[in-house]
Amino acid sequence: MARVRPESGGLGLAARFALTTFCVLLVVVGLGAWALFSTARDIADRYERDVREDALVATASANAGGIVERASSSTRSQSGVERSAVVLEDGRTAVEFRYGRGDESARLVVVDRDRELADELFQLVVAAVALVVLVASIASWILANRVARPLRRIVDDVRTLAQGGGAQRYRERVKGGGEVVLLARALDRVGEELAVAHRAELELGLRERELELAEQVREALLPLTTPLVPDYDVGGMHLPGHELSGVFHDFYEYGDGRVGLLVCEVLGEGVPAAIVGAIARTYLRGALTGLSDVGEAFAVVNRELARDLPRGVVVTALFAVLQPEEGRATVACAGHRLPLVRTSAADGKLRVFQPEGVALGLDAGPVFERTLAVQDLEIAPGDRLVLATSGAVTTPDADGQELGERGYFTLLHQAASAPTHDFLRTVRRALEDRTGDEPRRTAISLVTVRREPTAH
Repeated sequence: MARVRPESGGLGLAARFALTTFCVLLVVVGLGAWALFSTARDIADRYERDVREDALVATASANAGGIVERASSSTRSQSGVERSAVVLEDGRTAVEFRYGRGDESARLVVVDRDRELADELFQLVVAAVALVVLVASIASWILANRVARPLRRIVDDVRTLAQGGGAQRYRERVKGGGEVVLLARALDRVGEELAVAHRAELELGLRERELELAEQVREALLPLTTPLVPDYDVGGMHLPGHELSGVFHDFYEYGDGRVGLLVCEVLGEGVPAAIVGAIARTYLRGALTGLSDVGEAFAVVNRELARDLPRGVVVTALFAVLQPEEGRATVACAGHRLPLVRTSAADGKLRVFQPEGVALGLDAGPVFERTLAVQDLEIAPGDRLVLATSGAVTTPDADGQELGERGYFTLLHQAASAPTHDFLRTVRRALEDRTGDEPRRTAISLVTVRREPTAH
């Protein structure tokens, strides 16, 4: 697959550097060449003038006998000019040019100044090179700083990101185009992704803490033991949900042999629901174990919750008091969605019991107490009672289809005749199979009691 070159919106870093360097060198070298040419021309003019003046003076001195030494040999050009090296009386060396013979010959003596010219030109070249190097170095330093400035900003931003700093808009902080802007855009994306990852990390940490708290709350809300009742098989189960909630069940044992079975749920999720569930459990346990009348106990709990619950929070409960000796149970319902289910061993039918009553905490007292009803029912040998929270019917399958009350009643009816341990295992497996590997959103609590078929 071919790589797609990203659009930078300007010259690349290498192109910008090369272009700027070329322009700077063009200006520096051009100015240096002009300065070198001008200075060299001045030196040449001055040298030519000095040579002429020296030649005039030296020639006059030679004519006056100022030559103290002459070379033994001389050279003659094709034009007849004789050239010989001489030493003047002031010690300087010179070259004598003579044309003609005898008194009619012309003479010109030129003092040797080539060394001086070479030294001046050498100094000029050294100065010009030094100046070009200095100017080029300054220009390169300025250029490097202009190129490095946005890179330094990006490095600082990367360091800030590495230290956990917040995301910034790097593209707005970097001017120009090319690779620097591409890098800034990449940092924009990295910053945004890091911010998202940081939020996800915080949410994950919060989620893990909530799950840890949920486990602690679940353990605190659920009963430690299950009552052992002669001729009755009592049991309960709790399927934790993915969300923290106030769903729980409880058992109460009275001194006269009665046993209370409770399921309760707070309609809500998260830490607030769990806290309300813990508060409701405390109130319910205190009232239901301290007062013999179920209606009065519920009224006390309602008044307490009405004072403490935040607006919009609803607590529902379904409670049954088992009277083993009489083979009966007393049922009270405080706005609970699912009714108490009784499966009959005599005719195999399933019946529901849902006495009237509003949720706990909705009303301060009069309406709740006026509408709350208590219902008695018989438990024959082989009969089973089941109390559950609403999650038992709202559990969806892989297609998102809820089990519903009909499916729930069918499940209970099919497993009702089994011992309580097997009954709970069958119900648990059926509910867990519906969700598969997906986490269960809502927790489920279920309690049940079956009167032994051999009981009298």
